[in-house]
Amino acid sequence: MNKYCMIVRDLIDYYGLEGLEGETLAYVKEHISACEECRNYIPNNKVKQLMTEDEALNKEDEKLLKKIRRLFYAGCIAVILFITWISVWSILWSR
Repeated sequence: MNKYCMIVRDLIDYYGLEGLEGETLAYVKEHISACEECRNYIPNNKVKQLMTEDEALNKEDEKLLKKIRRLFYAGCIAVILFITWISVWSILWSR
């Protein structure tokens, strides 16, 4: 057990998993995902709960990114079509 394990265990013992927020919670999650010894220190249902919440956030982020990509591509297509329309219009009117 290294000093990072001791920090994580102290945080969990003092605050509990429910009392951690923000960067501290992210630090604990990152450490627990990499350290089997600390993962075993926490009851299995709590570890599963932590990892499930994290996976749920990742899925929501993926859905949001897909929507953003679709809007971006739709915008690019609209711009290309508009430029093509202006080019054709200017060629036809220049005759």
